Amino acid sequence: MCGICGLVGFKDPRPYVEHMLTRLNHRGPDNMGLWTGGGVGLGHTRLSIVDLSPAGNQPMTNEEETVWLVANGEIYNSQELRSALIEKGHHFRSRSDNEVLLHLYEDEGEAFLPRINGMIALAIWDARRERLLLARDRLGIKPIYFHTQNGGLIFASEIKALLACPHVESSLDPVGFKQYLTYENTFGSTTLHQGVPMIEPGQYIVWEDGRTHEGYFWRPEFGDGADIKFDEACQTYLDVAERSVRRHLMSDVGVASYLSSGFDSTTVSIVASRYVTGKLATYTGSFRSDEWYDETRGAAAVAERIGSCHNVVEMQASDLKEVMDDLIFALDEPRMGIGSFSQYVVARAVAQRFKVILTGHGGDELFTGYPVFKLIHFLRQFKVNPISGFGIFGKVRPAEWPHLVYFLSQGLRNEENRFFLPV
Repeated sequence: MCGICGLVGFKDPRPYVEHMLTRLNHRGPDNMGLWTGGGVGLGHTRLSIVDLSPAGNQPMTNEEETVWLVANGEIYNSQELRSALIEKGHHFRSRSDNEVLLHLYEDEGEAFLPRINGMIALAIWDARRERLLLARDRLGIKPIYFHTQNGGLIFASEIKALLACPHVESSLDPVGFKQYLTYENTFGSTTLHQGVPMIEPGQYIVWEDGRTHEGYFWRPEFGDGADIKFDEACQTYLDVAERSVRRHLMSDVGVASYLSSGFDSTTVSIVASRYVTGKLATYTGSFRSDEWYDETRGAAAVAERIGSCHNVVEMQASDLKEVMDDLIFALDEPRMGIGSFSQYVVARAVAQRFKVILTGHGGDELFTGYPVFKLIHFLRQFKVNPISGFGIFGKVRPAEWPHLVYFLSQGLRNEENRFFLPV
């Protein structure tokens, strides 16, 4: 990942951007770049993934130096976009996938955003029109926060970088606080900091003449699924997952994968192992002191099946005290679940060898957790053999029962109102 920050509408932006960059260095230790001009400042800390040369450093500009870019993320269809842009007469200074954003903006303004296939948070300053464009990818994988004040705008990849700017004061947002206490998370653009919203997934914001307006270039659409059979849905998932993982292997540095033995990370690791050069490196966190949480046996079985170079990162509860300060600093805001502890410990180990790690993050959100699949299995078996079907419930953990009861009750509703996968 990289870090971006900047501000517009304030006098002498350079010292503010410099200070914000010091809070983002951990996101991109390979290069730190800064550009200022006309009351605008853009900053970037780089983790070099594609085109490791200085030509890929940011802030990045077009041929006439009238459009400037800082971005965090990767564009997976950049080669297709680049080829089309070259045919139209655009000239590229690097092999960086992010450079296509500059030339797309030159041609189309923010209308280019739906054409991007990737995970990205970007800021583009158009010196010709004196306007700033901020945008975040469809699912909000890459973060970007902002603050407006007296006609000016400040943005950054992390809240701590915004708070490093003296124009931003820190105070608790009561709405965000209520949301967090209730749901262990905040929603939409809300954060725990008053006056520091997050750009939402698929959203863009334009600053011009001291005013901002916003829009969405993408929002999810859900069909009723009435014409889709379960087996067809599974095959569609496999096809999409394979294409997605292959695109995510776009890198000039080594790529590894998390492997917890869960459905999501297992899928990613299996697909990645087919396409990487040599053996895929996989990483699992281990809680040896408590077998209920330990996933090493399942992960080892998957690793053996796909022939990966498997690594086990052991941790104990006592390690939490050691990493607590660094963990809180990295999170920026509290996040639900203690899983962030194990993820941090494993990520720290991976970072000693790799810059890129594939994950199954988001799988639980797509599949609403694992208990729903046990319910689907039960319903299928019950139709064939009711006695053997009930035997499945012997494999359900007590903590999973509320989840199962919820989904079972959903089955009593009308077909179009169901909230889980059709059977």
